[in-house]
Amino acid sequence: MQIIHPVALNNPGQGIYVFDMGQNFAGWVKLNLKAPPGTEIKLRFAESLHKNGMINPASTGVYATNLVQTDRYICHGRGAETWEPRFTYHGFRYVEMTGYSGRPGLENLDGVSVHTSVSKTGEFVCSDSMINKLHRTALWTEMSNLHGIPTDCPHRERCGWLGDAFLTSDMTIYNFNMPLFWSKFIDDIETSRDGGIPHNISPGKRSGGSDPDWGAAFIQLPWNLFLYYGDKSAINKHYAGMTVFYGLSSENSRQ
Repeated sequence: MQIIHPVALNNPGQGIYVFDMGQNFAGWVKLNLKAPPGTEIKLRFAESLHKNGMINPASTGVYATNLVQTDRYICHGRGAETWEPRFTYHGFRYVEMTGYSGRPGLENLDGVSVHTSVSKTGEFVCSDSMINKLHRTALWTEMSNLHGIPTDCPHRERCGWLGDAFLTSDMTIYNFNMPLFWSKFIDDIETSRDGGIPHNISPGKRSGGSDPDWGAAFIQLPWNLFLYYGDKSAINKHYAGMTVFYGLSSENSRQ
């Protein structure tokens, strides 16, 4: 959705170079370089730095996974080459590069911001610069978690937790054009119901149980489509499943 150029490059250790993208976002980096054949470029991603300038991946879930977001690229060495990953994305501001022969420059790396293509529909500005900054931060946070589903984070689980979804739905609608996005996700929730209250994560990953507080997204999201857009189609389509919560559905009587 957007190319982000690094704003600074530091060398906090022998052969270690840290790019500052100037912005936390979800996506990946695009390498532009020339190197001898077989050179392995290792990239690690983080949202913050230690005081010594080294990347600090603590906020990216490394405590749970014991893994740091990492890409590796083996150079073919046939002149200038460009590479970017095709099957992953990360949440980051800082990129640690090792393995480069020589000293890289800002031109050797670009950020690629990736999220669902929802057009901007809302604006906000006030006289308090801190509130304006918080608003911009909230928008970047939300865009970093719009990837076909409303994810909980862009670097570890990337799951469609229903509680996260309905708690952010009003905010997304005030700022973006969301009818198609939320209609699609409501369909995803339907696939996780098994005839009862939806699983806490949709689609696909059936863990974390099925709880009415998280499952209430199956009612709240169709309601918000009606409330903000006057669109009853999701309510009409999913009404039978929505009424399971109240023991009113014919589906419930068949279980």
